[in-house]
Amino acid sequence: MIKTGISGLRGTVALGESNLTATAVTQWVQAYVGEVQAQRETAHPRIALGHDARLSSPAIADIARGALRMAGAEVVELGLTLTPTTQLYIRHATLDGGLM
Repeated sequence: MIKTGISGLRGTVALGESNLTATAVTQWVQAYVGEVQAQRETAHPRIALGHDARLSSPAIADIARGALRMAGAEVVELGLTLTPTTQLYIRHATLDGGLM
């Protein structure tokens, strides 16, 4: 089951048992961008995108990148990083949001 909360979207990615699908990631990211666009009153928010060291993370980041761009966001690539680093970078670079 996919879970959402303060830590974001959580699901499993395993051979034959994945519930964190490309469709789920795309829908969640596009909803997030819509919320940022409304709050920041901008059609093209600047969103940081990072990923952790899990084997599935680069593939999920690729899906998220495409969804961000389709929704009109400008993607700021962070690559392999830590969640606290992403948060600090968003504030330092005065971005509109971020995904990890």
